[in-house]
Amino acid sequence: MQWAQYGGPAGRVVAGTPVAHAGRSPHACRKISATCQATSGLRGCARPANCVTEPVRFASFARTAAGFPGGGCFSPTQPTAGLRTLPACWGRCVSAFVLWRSTMNTPSPTKSYFDLHTSGIGYLQDVREVPVRGGRRAQPFLACKIAALVGSANDPGYRYFDMRVSGAEAKKLVERYLGENDRRSRPLVRFRIGDIWPDAYLRTSGERKGEAAASIKGRLLKAELIDRAEFNAIETHEIITRGIGYLNRPEDVRPKDSDPFLSCSIAALAGPVDQPAYRYIETRVDTEEACHLVRRCIQAVESDRKVLIAFRLNDMTIDPYIRTKGEHAGEPAAGLESNLVHIGLIKIDGQKVYPAGEPDRGASPDQQAPGSDNADAPTTDDHATGPATCEPDGEAREREPALADSY
Repeated sequence: MQWAQYGGPAGRVVAGTPVAHAGRSPHACRKISATCQATSGLRGCARPANCVTEPVRFASFARTAAGFPGGGCFSPTQPTAGLRTLPACWGRCVSAFVLWRSTMNTPSPTKSYFDLHTSGIGYLQDVREVPVRGGRRAQPFLACKIAALVGSANDPGYRYFDMRVSGAEAKKLVERYLGENDRRSRPLVRFRIGDIWPDAYLRTSGERKGEAAASIKGRLLKAELIDRAEFNAIETHEIITRGIGYLNRPEDVRPKDSDPFLSCSIAALAGPVDQPAYRYIETRVDTEEACHLVRRCIQAVESDRKVLIAFRLNDMTIDPYIRTKGEHAGEPAAGLESNLVHIGLIKIDGQKVYPAGEPDRGASPDQQAPGSDNADAPTTDDHATGPATCEPDGEAREREPALADSY
C-alpha cells in the first residue's frame, strides 16, 4: 500500500487517506505536524495530527494548483496570502545565527600597555639561543647583548644590556650573527629596548666571588644596521629612555666633593594598563627646565598627592648592592640610575597642570605607586665602564607629551 502524494499523478489526497501501491511501506513516509498543516495551503487537506504525505525518497516538488513551486510546509509562499510565515523555530534559528555572526565580526578590544622604551646605538654581541626547561614543547629563545655608546664620540663609555629578542625584524637581523664571536665583526646597530629591569646576582667565581653584581635586562624590539657615515657624524652619543611614571622623593643633594644637585625617584610604569609593573629609577635632574618643574611638584609630593609625569632620561646605569634590612637582608639587589633631562607633562591627582592650559579631568590613575624597593640602596658613583650612545628618536620625542595625557 502506498500513500498518495499531493500534486502528483495519484491526485490530491485527503489527510490520512491511503492509496494502494504495491511494495511501498507507510513507515517511509513523513508526517506533517498540525502547525505545518495550518499554513500548508493545500486545499482539501484536513488538519489531524496523523496526516501523512508522500515517502521522503519520493518527495514531489510538483506545482500546486496556484502555480507556486513546492508544496506543504516547504512552500515559501501561500497562494492566498503571499509570502508565508516561517515556523517559529526558524525565526529562533535565524536570530541565533545573526547573533553568532555579530559576535564573530565584533573586533575584540585592543589591550593597552605602558611603554618604557630605551633607544641608542651600540655594538651587537654574544648572540645565542637560550634553552628553556619544560619538555619537548619548550622552545629555546634568541638572546643577545648590546654595548651601547654614551658620551663624547671621541671618548665614549659603554652601557651593557642583556636582552631577549622579541621584534620580528630584529630577529631576522640578529640571527645572522648567531655563533659569531669575533670582536672585529661585531655589527653597529641602532636599537630600541622595551621594559628594562635590573637583574642582580652574587658572583660565584674569581677574585670578586661573593660580591653583588647586576645586569640590565630587557626585550629587544627593534634593531637595524647604521650607516658608517651617519655614525661618524655623531658628536655625542646618548641612551634615551622615555616613559611615564610617578615622581617621588625630590631632594637637594649636597656632596662634600662636588657641586650640589637635585635628585628624585621615578616609579616608571610598564606593562598592561590594568595591571602595570613598576621600574624604580633614581635620577639626577640634569637640566634647568626639569629642575624648575620638579621643584614645582615638591609640595604636592610631600602632601602624598599622586604626581604623574611624562619623562625623558639620558644614560642608564645599574648599581648592585646587598640588602641590609628586612626579610631579604643579605640578598643581592640592584637599582637603575639615570639623568632626568626633560618633563613633557605633569598630572597631579589626575588633573593636568603642565603644560599650561585647560585642566584635563579625564580618567585619573587609581593605583598609588608603591614605595621604592631600593630604599636601602647605598649611594655610589657610576660603576660601568666602556662606550655607549644613541641618537634620540625624533618621532618619539614629538609623541612624548601624549604618553601621559590619555592616562
